[in-house]
Amino acid sequence: MIEIPDDVEQWTYGKIVDLVDEGYDENDILEFKQQVNLDAKRLCQSACAFTNTNGGTILFGIDNDRAKPLNLHDRITGLDDSDQLKRMIIDKINNIHPNIPIEHLKFKKANIKLPNNKVIVILKIERSRLAPHEYEKLFYKRLSDGNDPMNAEEIKHIILENHKKKNTLQLLSLFGGLLLDVLTTAKIHAENKNLDLCKFWLNNLDFNEFEYFMFNETYLYDTDVLDSFTNLIFRLRRLTTTNIDGDDDIKWAVSECEKTIKVLYEIEKSLNIKYIEPVNPSWIPTQKEYEDKKIEPIKSKS
Repeated sequence: MIEIPDDVEQWTYGKIVDLVDEGYDENDILEFKQQVNLDAKRLCQSACAFTNTNGGTILFGIDNDRAKPLNLHDRITGLDDSDQLKRMIIDKINNIHPNIPIEHLKFKKANIKLPNNKVIVILKIERSRLAPHEYEKLFYKRLSDGNDPMNAEEIKHIILENHKKKNTLQLLSLFGGLLLDVLTTAKIHAENKNLDLCKFWLNNLDFNEFEYFMFNETYLYDTDVLDSFTNLIFRLRRLTTTNIDGDDDIKWAVSECEKTIKVLYEIEKSLNIKYIEPVNPSWIPTQKEYEDKKIEPIKSKS
């Protein structure tokens, strides 16, 4: 069984030849199109179904008419190369409402050149954050044997799921902003060798509540994002439980804060969110202010 590339840039002419040669058929994540304009309605239905379900890839320039006895080269027909090809495809897909966000439509940067001087255009359509989408007043889902209109319960389920995900992402933006503020402040104190202040900021992190929230919502995340969250939790646990004392520990704390901040930014980028700075961002108190207890611990609970 040939594996369908998840990254659109991993598609090659060889991969397409192997796919067609083995008689690989359309399924729940793959579709072939001989032309852009030949069946615009089917194109919109498939794009709508992919973005409402689990995403999928469309290969333009492949004849999938199984009623005709086609050989390998008859099936890989290609399209006339043009700077407007991708624009034409987007124009057709924009008949879907609401429009699929452009970040969920990913073309292979360079079209695949064929021996006949034509090209294959490859489009990866991701599951949309704005789902459900409709085309000609029908909400489509993708099945292994094609597209099918969703029923009322299925539409309702997607709406509720996306609403919850939107709220969760807003909370993640707040949590992420809080963590970023705490880690940056703790790192600065570690660099200045203010160990008590460094531990003070790390210890004021409501870690248990954060960890529970992260893993209670894991079903919303892709595997790569979940791996980043697991890495984040691991690093936060080490930072909040390791006794920092001495120059070696200070260097470790600075390095660990930097690595944890990097993971935070990876999550921000993967989820396409923007961290929200705390209403009262932390400042860098002096050692005397800390000793005189003239500072208040950061609050992570609403």
